[in-house]
Amino acid sequence: MGEKEDSEKYLKRRRIRELFQCLMAGILFHKPDDHIAYLIACLTKLHEDPLAIFNVRWNTFIEHGPGGGNMAGAGTDVNPDEINMQLQTFLSGSGFLY
Repeated sequence: MGEKEDSEKYLKRRRIRELFQCLMAGILFHKPDDHIAYLIACLTKLHEDPLAIFNVRWNTFIEHGPGGGNMAGAGTDVNPDEINMQLQTFLSGSGFLY
């Protein structure tokens, strides 16, 4: 088994792509002033529940922020489908999706 294959299995097993997608979608949707604190809060929420990573979807942090409730400052006029389209466009251009 080659190094690239090992890397791909690692990414799949740990759901790294899905993790980055939900984090990026949350940032695009909520546009937090302190994006680092937002990411830390999201990762902390996932870290507290070892099985949470298996339930991560692209919109995990769209409807509810990392604290579980609606995020303060989240625009109600933002369409989650539009965020998904922006996310897919960004990720496909970055080479992150293949």
